Amino acid sequence: MIDKADTMFLLICTAAILMMIPAIEIICNGFGERRRSTDGQIWITLGVVVLIWMLFGFSLAYGTDYIGLFGGGEYLLLKNVTCSPTASFGETIPPLAFFMLQTVIGSIAVALVTVSARLNRKAYLLFVVLWSVFSYIPLVHMIWGGGLLAQIGFMDYGGGAVIHICAGASALAAGLFIGKKESAGNISGESESSGIALAILLFGWVLCNSGRGIGNGNVFLYAAVNSVISGTAGMLAWYILAMVRNRKEGFLSMQRGSLSGLAGIAACAAYVSPLCAFAIGVITSSICYCCMYMKEFFPSAYSREIWIPHGIGGLVGTILLGVFVDADLFAMSYVHGKQLIVQAGGAYAVVVIAFVVTWLILLVISRMIPAYVAEDEEQSIAKQIMEERKKMFGEAKEA
Repeated sequence: MIDKADTMFLLICTAAILMMIPAIEIICNGFGERRRSTDGQIWITLGVVVLIWMLFGFSLAYGTDYIGLFGGGEYLLLKNVTCSPTASFGETIPPLAFFMLQTVIGSIAVALVTVSARLNRKAYLLFVVLWSVFSYIPLVHMIWGGGLLAQIGFMDYGGGAVIHICAGASALAAGLFIGKKESAGNISGESESSGIALAILLFGWVLCNSGRGIGNGNVFLYAAVNSVISGTAGMLAWYILAMVRNRKEGFLSMQRGSLSGLAGIAACAAYVSPLCAFAIGVITSSICYCCMYMKEFFPSAYSREIWIPHGIGGLVGTILLGVFVDADLFAMSYVHGKQLIVQAGGAYAVVVIAFVVTWLILLVISRMIPAYVAEDEEQSIAKQIMEERKKMFGEAKEA
C-alpha cells in the first residue's frame, strides 16, 4: 500500500536533488579555468539523462540481472513502472517515484563528470549519452541493481561508489586525457553565490542519502543524521588543518571539507552510528586535505576539485564502511575482515572501470568528430562571461 508521507518525502528529495544542478554550476565556475560548458551545457545533462532513463536506462539498471553487468528489458519505455508498490522498489512508494529519484541522481553524477570534459556542444551531447550508458548505468546495476558487486556482498547505501567514486575517477580520466589549458582569469574559488550554492548542495546530498531509505523503518533517519554529522565534521577538520598550517581558512576550505565528509559518509550513511559518522567525516576530510598537496599532478583544476573531494572521499568512506559498520544496530550479518576486503576490492574496481571507460569514450569521440573548443574561442568566451558577471553583480550591489 502506498504511504502518502513516504511518497511525498521521496518527491521532496527528488526536487532537492534537481536544485543541485545549478549549485554544481556555480561552484565549478568558482575555481579553475572557465569555459563554455559550465555556463549552459550542464543544463542539457538533465534532459538527456531523463530521456535515456525513460527509454532504456532504468531497465538496464534495475531489470533482471544479465551477466552481472546489465539488467533485462522488462522496464523498457517504463513498461511495468506504475503507481502500484512492489517489493523491488519499496512497499510504500510507487515505482514511478523511485524512477524519478534514480533519474535525477544519475543527472548529478553526469554533471559532476562533464565539468572536467571541456567539449564542444556536439561532443558534449555524445559524451553524456555514452558515459551514462557504458559507465554509470552498468555500475548502478552492479551495485544497486543486484549485479556483480552486489552478489559478492559489496555495500553502498547512498552512492559513495556509484556516484562519488565513479564521477571522481571519470573526472580524473577526463582531465588527464584532455590535458592542461591556461586559466582564463584569476579565480579564487569563491564567487558571489558560492555560499548559497554550497548550502543547496548540502541540502541536496542529505536528502539524496535520506531518500534511498524511504520505506525501510528508521534507516532514512540515520542516513540524514549521519550525513549532517559527517559533512560538518569534514568541514571542521579541513578548517582546523588549514589553520594549523597557517594557511588562509577561506570559504573554499569549508566547501572542500564539507563535500569530502559527505562523499565519505555516502556509502555507509545508514550502516554506522552517529559517532562513527563523525569519525568518518574527520578521517575522509583529513586524507583529502593531504591529497590537495599533490595538485601539480593534476592538469586541470576541474578534475582536481572533483577527484579529490568526491573520488578520494568516496573511496575512503566506502572502504571505512568495512571498519565501522554496526551489525547490531542495523540487524546485519557480516564478518569485519571479509567485509573490509570486499569494500576495498569493490571500491578500487569502480575506480578502474570508471577511469578506463571514460578514457575510451573520450578517445572514440575525439577520433569521430572535432571534440574541443578552440583555445582562442574558449578564452574569448570565458572573458566575456566574467565581464558579464562582474557587471551583473556590480549592478545588483549598487541597487
